[in-house]
Amino acid sequence: MRRRKKRNNTIWWLVGILGLLTVLCLLALWTAAGMATSRVGEAVKPLVSIQRDGYILRKYPAHTVAATVVEGERYTRAMFRGFEVLNRYISGNNDQKKRIPMTAPVLQGMREKGGGFEIAFILPDDLEGSGGAPQPGDKRVWIDRRPPMFMAVRPFSGYATSEYAAEQIAILKDLLERDGIQTARPPAVAQFDPPWTPPFMRYNEIWWPVYPPSLTPEEQEKVGDITPEKGSEQMTTDAIPSGTRPAGGPQ
Repeated sequence: MRRRKKRNNTIWWLVGILGLLTVLCLLALWTAAGMATSRVGEAVKPLVSIQRDGYILRKYPAHTVAATVVEGERYTRAMFRGFEVLNRYISGNNDQKKRIPMTAPVLQGMREKGGGFEIAFILPDDLEGSGGAPQPGDKRVWIDRRPPMFMAVRPFSGYATSEYAAEQIAILKDLLERDGIQTARPPAVAQFDPPWTPPFMRYNEIWWPVYPPSLTPEEQEKVGDITPEKGSEQMTTDAIPSGTRPAGGPQ
């Protein structure tokens, strides 16, 4: 009887060890897949980045996005549906049948008017030098050239769930009010990694367009003046990109 009990205990120990090793192997594979596929190239680099207490103040150049609107869906499902539509555009569903490299981040925000979520891909800047972005083959997609802007940015890691993103937006809102910075449009969630990236490897940001803020002399020297591209609008409230014009935080 004792021998049988001892043998059963040994078997359970072996099963437990094998189970643990399996979990570790799967975690290692998941991490390796995330390392191999996450963090695609960023399409738009900030001209200037100023670290402040709790957030970053950036100055972005003009850039082009492909955008679509998803209505009647909740936050997470809207991202997947919008991503599918835009992915078909960059995969060749355009007038040039051209494949466009995937870039980061993918932006998601609620629309100011009409409801729904706006999802946007930032397109590679070299498209401007090759005749501009191809025109979409899907009427739900449009191309928008966005002027230079200031952006308040708060990085965060993990899955960008509606609750977690809303929490980060609330924190950034308090920080901007503390520093007397006036927001020009409501915020957007910027996700930099594919959905299969492990949560501990994921990187996200809240992007909040702001009016040109008051800067210290040192910051002003670093930032300089925003000089719009030839033919583009001056940086006004109306020039803030529509992709970062949600009606509020994620729902």
